Amino acid sequence: MSIGIDLGTTFSCVAIINPNNEPETIVNFNGNRTTPSVIAYEDAGELVGEAAVDAHRSIPLEHVIYGTFDVSILKCKGGGHFEILSSFGHMHLGGQDIDNILVEYALVEYNRGRARKFPEENLRKMKRLTESCTKAKIALSSHDRPAMIYMDMANEDDEFSVTITRSKFNELIGGMIRGTLSIVDQALSRANLTERNIDHVILAGGSTRIPLVKETLSGKFSNEKIYCRINPDEAIAMGAAIYSTTMATMTSETSGHHSSNPISLNIEEKTPLSLGIPLRGDIFSVIIPRGTVYPCKRTNTYSIALDNQVVARSVIYEGERLRGSLNRKIGAVELELQNKHSKRGYQVSTTFEIDDNGILHVTETEVETGHSATLELAYDGSSQREADIQNIIAEAEAHRKEDEEFVQTMEGMKMMEQTLYLLKTLSDLNSTVENMP
Repeated sequence: MSIGIDLGTTFSCVAIINPNNEPETIVNFNGNRTTPSVIAYEDAGELVGEAAVDAHRSIPLEHVIYGTFDVSILKCKGGGHFEILSSFGHMHLGGQDIDNILVEYALVEYNRGRARKFPEENLRKMKRLTESCTKAKIALSSHDRPAMIYMDMANEDDEFSVTITRSKFNELIGGMIRGTLSIVDQALSRANLTERNIDHVILAGGSTRIPLVKETLSGKFSNEKIYCRINPDEAIAMGAAIYSTTMATMTSETSGHHSSNPISLNIEEKTPLSLGIPLRGDIFSVIIPRGTVYPCKRTNTYSIALDNQVVARSVIYEGERLRGSLNRKIGAVELELQNKHSKRGYQVSTTFEIDDNGILHVTETEVETGHSATLELAYDGSSQREADIQNIIAEAEAHRKEDEEFVQTMEGMKMMEQTLYLLKTLSDLNSTVENMP
C-alpha cells in the first residue's frame, strides 16, 4: 500500500487509495482528518499534534515546516496524462505569515494606551496569543461576524481581548494576498499563457479558505473557474496518494509483477535549467535546453582539441550563462581513449539522458571505436530551489551582452588557433615532401 502525506504549515494530512480506487484521508487517533503540524517537548518525551497544541509548559512549539505559496500549471491530455507547463512559488509565504500579521495587529491594539505592555519576551504567552490569532483567522474565514482574539493573562491585572472584523482582517492581509498575483503571473509567463487560457483553478491549503483569497483569484480568472469541490486541507495529501500509487505500480511492473491498479497518472516534467558541458575556451555547449520535457535523450558530437589526447573529460553543468564555469557544476565523466595517437578533430560524442525516475545518465563515446564511459546523477529536476532558479535565469539575462562578447572573443581565438594549426600542418607536410628521396 502507498500513502500520500502533506506536511502543512498548520495542519498535516495523510491519504491512501481505498479499495474503490478513490483517494481517502486517514483519521488520526483523535478521529480528526488533519493533525496540527506541531511538536512539544516534555520530560517524558515528545508530544505531536493535538497533544502538543494542548501542552501548557512554557516550552515553545516547533512547526514542522514553514509556509510556502506555490502555483503549478498543468495541461491534462486525457487518460491520466498531465504535462507540467510551469511551476513557481515563494518559499516563505503562507498561513503562518497571516497569523503573524494578526499577532502584530493584536499587540498594537492591546498596548494602545497601556502603561504595562504585553510581555513579548514570554514565549508561552506569545504562543497562546498566536493560537488565539489562528482561531480568529479561521472564524473570520468561516463567517462575516467579528472575531475575538482573547487570552487569559493569568497573573496580569486584565485580560487580553481584541475584536477584529472581516473588513479589518482583509485590510491587514490585502497587500500580501494581492502580492501573490505576481507569483501567479510568473507561472503564467513561464508557461507562455494568460489567465484566459486557464480552464480550472484548484485551491489547496487551509489559507485558500479565506474569502479574500477566493475573491482575488476570482477577479483574476473569473468565479466560474474556481474549483471548490475538493477539501483544500486534504487536496495535497490526496494528490500525493494518487501519485505514490502510480509510482508503486510502475515499480511493480518494472520488476515483472502485474498490477491490477486502474489508477494511472503520467506527469511530464521539464528541466528548469539547461544542461551541458563547457568546450575549449569555457564556452557552454547546451545539450538539453531549459524547458525540455523528460524523459529525454540528446547527443552532441565534439572534436578533441589536441593531438595525441589520451583522455576526454566532460564536466557537467546546469545553468543559463554562456560561460560554462559561471554555471553550477553537478558532475564529471572521463573517457580514456583507445586511440592513443588521435589527432586534433578526433570525434567524441556526449549523450545526456534523463529517465522516468529523474536520473541523469551522461555517456562519453569514442566514435571510432564505440568505447564509452557513463556517469549517473540523481537529477530529478535540478537541486536548485525554485527561487534560486528564477535568480539564475534573471542573472543570465542581465549578463547576456557580456557573455555574448566573451563568446565572440573565444570564437575569434579559436579561429586563430585553427588557422595556426592548419599552417603548422601544411608546414609539416611540406617538410615531409622535401625530405622524401
